[in-house]
Amino acid sequence: EKASPSPPSPSPEGEGWPPTPGRGLPIGSLVSQHAANAYLAPVDRLIKEQLRAKGYVRYMDDMVLWHDSEAVLLGWGHRVADFLAERLRLQLSGPLQVGRCQDGLPFLGTRVTPQAIYPSRRSRRRLLRKLAVCEAAFAVGRLSAADLQRSGSSLVAALAHTSSLAWRRRTLPGRAEAEA
Repeated sequence: EKASPSPPSPSPEGEGWPPTPGRGLPIGSLVSQHAANAYLAPVDRLIKEQLRAKGYVRYMDDMVLWHDSEAVLLGWGHRVADFLAERLRLQLSGPLQVGRCQDGLPFLGTRVTPQAIYPSRRSRRRLLRKLAVCEAAFAVGRLSAADLQRSGSSLVAALAHTSSLAWRRRTLPGRAEAEA
C-alpha cells in the first residue's frame, strides 16, 4: 500500500493515534532508503576519511570493507562498532565476519567472488517458490497468461546481474524467461 498523503500524527494526543494498519510509510520505501543513507552518512565519512579504507561498499545497513590485513579489518570493525554505538546508538546485528576474497562473500542475496557474482541458494529457492505460486495461480485461472509472463520475467530479471545462465537453463527448461 502507498503512504497516505497526510500520515497519522505520531503523538498519542493527535488524530490517527493509535496508527491505523495499512497506513504510514511502508518498509522499503524510498523515504526509508533516504533516511538510512542520511543517518549512516557519518559512518561512511568515518570509513572513507578517517580509516581511509580503499575498498568499501554499503547498501542501506549492509557494509563490506576490504583490506589485505585481517588485523586491520578487525580493528576497523571494532572502530565502526564503537562509532555506531557511541554516536548513532546502533549496534551490529551480528559478529564481525572476516574472510578471504577468493572464498566469496555473501552480500544482498548473492555470493560475490573475484570471478563472478552468483545468486545465493536462498535467493534461488525463493525465486522457484515465487514462480511456483504464479504458475499455480495461472493453473486455476487467478492469473492471466500475460500476467504470468510478466511476473516470471520480473522474477528472473533479478538474476540478470549474476552469473546464473547455466542454472537458469538447467532449472527453468522451456521457460522463455530462462534466457533473460
